Amino acid sequence: MIKAETNIYDKFQTVIPKKIREKLGLTKNHVIEWIADENGKVELKFRKKLTDDDVKGMISLKEKTNAVKLVDDIYKKGDKKI
Repeated sequence: MIKAETNIYDKFQTVIPKKIREKLGLTKNHVIEWIADENGKVELKFRKKLTDDDVKGMISLKEKTNAVKLVDDIYKKGDKKI
């Protein structure tokens, strides 16, 4: 177990202690989820930020789509706010 303390700075910013970052392998590509219960206990969860490559293939459609046709259809309807 590692115990560390940090200060709260302007705009309520703080620093993740180096020992913790190294132990968990944290980088700038991580997001922190803060979970506070009704008793004031706070749990932090670290996860990698999702990239375009991470989400590719997560959703599958029953039928194929044609992006060019979709854009053409939008222009035909007069909605040119693309």
